[in-house]
Amino acid sequence: AVIISSSSINKKSEIETKIQSESSANKFNEENSSARNPTHDLIAEPVINTQLELEVPFPVILGNNFIDLEEGFYNRETDLPFFWQVPLSGSSAQSIMTGCLNLVLASSMGDLNNSYPENLEVVPVGNQEYVDVNLGQPKGIEHAHNLGLASSGLPDVVVSHHLHYAGKQIFEPEHRARAFTILRHPIERAVSVYHALVRNSQDEEIKSMTLSTYLDSEYAESNWVTRFLVNHRHDELGDEYINVAKEVLRRKFLIGIYDRIEESMSRFEIYFGWTITSPPGRVEACKVCIETMISNTQARDYDELTFINDNVVKGSSNYPRLKELNKDDIEVYWYAVELYQEQRPFIEDLAQRVEP
Repeated sequence: AVIISSSSINKKSEIETKIQSESSANKFNEENSSARNPTHDLIAEPVINTQLELEVPFPVILGNNFIDLEEGFYNRETDLPFFWQVPLSGSSAQSIMTGCLNLVLASSMGDLNNSYPENLEVVPVGNQEYVDVNLGQPKGIEHAHNLGLASSGLPDVVVSHHLHYAGKQIFEPEHRARAFTILRHPIERAVSVYHALVRNSQDEEIKSMTLSTYLDSEYAESNWVTRFLVNHRHDELGDEYINVAKEVLRRKFLIGIYDRIEESMSRFEIYFGWTITSPPGRVEACKVCIETMISNTQARDYDELTFINDNVVKGSSNYPRLKELNKDDIEVYWYAVELYQEQRPFIEDLAQRVEP
């Protein structure tokens, strides 16, 4: 396993403190008093049981095909776990699911060549197993729908970033989704998106693009999480959609937090009954595997945190621009953090119920 130094932990702590203090309503959006400052009274009043008033309708597809979190416990005979993949936020969770827990995923990995096979089957991809579909694109989702993925019994988990389209095509009232996700602070995620773009592009102009140039370019994302939660991707987001995004998370999602990945994965294991309890050697191997995956992710994050500290946090013009582009996502994120805090007793109670 990769050992993370105390300097890495301290750097992360310093940056988190700065981001938190800059994320209050007075800092990033003075006109929006509903945005909470997470450093003060994070859960001053419960939100998990408080239905929000909506000016636009709750998404019908998610209402019909996704199970409310309060609807009892997971039933493997009728419910299908759905991991909403927020880019550059949950890949380590998928690696843990496949590499450590040996779960079969239906994601974008099973049919990378877009061959659209006539029958569904589980195929090896490296040392992991996937259903031979590609849920990373609409055509692949349609193909999976036509082959009856939800009723096939093949995947342990369905994974896609297309929340609404996958919800419409893959799931149905007889086979509904139990949704969970990993959310990351929007400013950190935005910087990761920038780095991924310049690192993977074949265009020399893009590869040499600075963060400042990127933030004013056509490539910069704006409130990605909120847009995908409410299925309103291109037009201007009004304030009315923020409550819809929050209500989707409150009603439908078990929340995981990127900076709390170990605890988040433990919650997912308890909720879906994935915890490996025997034999002792397998239990220990799984524990070491998860610790290694998390340590490797933290090691990769270190350079990015250094970049944030040097180029974003220290009073540069990049920070206000990043907040402007992601102000709705920042508000939704801190609401999700509150949900994450308030979901803890539910998971603790469930853990006691399933103890032998």
